[in-house]
Amino acid sequence: MSQSPVDDFSEPAIASYKQGWRALSRLLHEDRTFSGNERHCAFLNTGGEEASFADVSALTGFGFPDDGRGLATVDWDFDGDLDVWITNRSAPRLRFLTNHTPPGQNFIAFKLRGNGKTSNRDAIGARLELILEGAAPAKRIRTLRCGEGFLSQSSNWVHFGIGTATGISRLVVKWPGGRAESFPGLQPGKFYLVEQDSGTARLFSPPGQRVALTPLEQTPLPASQNTRTIAPVGLPMPQLDIIGENGEASPYALSGKRAVAINVWSSICAACVAELSEWSDHTGELLSAGLDVITLSTDHLDGGAPPDATRAALARTGSRFPNLAISEPSLRALDFLQRSVLDRWTPLPVPSTFLVNSGGELVAFYRGPVAVDQLLQDLHLTKAGQSPDARRNAAIPFPGLWIGKAVPGRPNRVASIMADHDEVELGAAYLEHCASLLESRADDTESRRNLGD
Repeated sequence: MSQSPVDDFSEPAIASYKQGWRALSRLLHEDRTFSGNERHCAFLNTGGEEASFADVSALTGFGFPDDGRGLATVDWDFDGDLDVWITNRSAPRLRFLTNHTPPGQNFIAFKLRGNGKTSNRDAIGARLELILEGAAPAKRIRTLRCGEGFLSQSSNWVHFGIGTATGISRLVVKWPGGRAESFPGLQPGKFYLVEQDSGTARLFSPPGQRVALTPLEQTPLPASQNTRTIAPVGLPMPQLDIIGENGEASPYALSGKRAVAINVWSSICAACVAELSEWSDHTGELLSAGLDVITLSTDHLDGGAPPDATRAALARTGSRFPNLAISEPSLRALDFLQRSVLDRWTPLPVPSTFLVNSGGELVAFYRGPVAVDQLLQDLHLTKAGQSPDARRNAAIPFPGLWIGKAVPGRPNRVASIMADHDEVELGAAYLEHCASLLESRADDTESRRNLGD
């Protein structure tokens, strides 16, 4: 993990810092865990003169094997103990853990309000010192912060656990403006509203009606490598080169009249052969719906199969679709294209299918086998004139509200990922191909702007 430079700003120190960030970024792109699949940890402060903690992760039910990110604490049910919200990078993305510590009076909580003149209304930055009676240490300190931890904001109720203290002497608040104010007359087990310059903490009564929370077992869906991804509007396919019988590569031009499903497959892949068999059984249905199919074989590439194996596999499937041998640079270009849509640097598997409209733009891609019904269902997305918002709405499983407009596809992002993988020439060729497509679209100012950004 990279450490931010504090006092050493030499060139080697800065280079090491940047290298750490690059390594961290790569972990994110490649869907790898930060924690090494380590379970969540919870530690109990055992008190005493010297700080010491006991690992209670398993005992408390906190030790989930999640790739955790954010954590926020809040007394959700106002029973005097802190409950926990956790967000994860892995499923389930959100967990709520209710604290079932037996209710008691060994806590006190405060909600602050600044005067809006010398301190902000939310009293962010205020320092609270709780002076206890019959406890060691006698002083407990908290600071009210706006955001604490990674991507997290806990409740603005400031909670103190007071343990075995026999009473509370007073609360001292050092407001953000610099002035200190004392609040006496506090009782354990209560909630108080503390307003600057009032000198008195007002008792707060929690809501009487509370929704009963029923624990549920969160079982993530089974992991699957088969995915369907809807691409943003305006993302051209790369130029595809095909290997001829003489072993030389030549450009392959799509018809430009109909939508096409471009399938990348291998004869040594059982799922590929099964998928082609299903498609072949519905050839007429696909063609009559307005969808052409082109299969791109990878058998001729390193580690593939001989031509006889390719022909035998096609014969078994009964495929009458055009089958071409894709060049290795074109296969890498398709790989980088699918990586760019979700910014996930995971290799392109076989089979994979790219749904392309008549204008040569990517509409959707499918990692793993895709059923004929799914292709026909997504065919409406290939119609011309579809807005970025409509395309985005088709990508989600349920309707909702968005905080902004959909962003169209950016070819320069594809080229950037190619450059990140030391494929600068491939990225330049992709941008040149995109520019050539725009020559026939003089009125497409949005795509021209996206290409130039």
